Amino acid sequence: MMTPEEVKIVQMVYTRFLEAEGKGWTSLDDALEVMEWLSDKDIITESDIKCETHSMGSVRCKNEHAASKTCFAPFILEAVISILELHDETKELHAKNRYILAHYLAMSELGLIYSES
Repeated sequence: MMTPEEVKIVQMVYTRFLEAEGKGWTSLDDALEVMEWLSDKDIITESDIKCETHSMGSVRCKNEHAASKTCFAPFILEAVISILELHDETKELHAKNRYILAHYLAMSELGLIYSES
């Protein structure tokens, strides 16, 4: 099971992704459409591989933030790690967690988030 802190981070990431929807069709939407074809097992496997890669460095987004702004990409990675750990324990993938993993993979494929050495 997730800790209360992990639940908070996963909910925050989910909410942020939901808030970004409906602002016009983007390349992210195209990439997410492809993710719909993947099975739960494929989503988990691909996320696990990508997560290992991102964990080797400092994950960040392609935006240049002001020093006072916090990059959201590390929160996405934390949520993904929590979801993958939960899946390892339960062998279940909730639809909301799949939604987060699909976004994570799509954003990674588009270079919107990446790992910096």
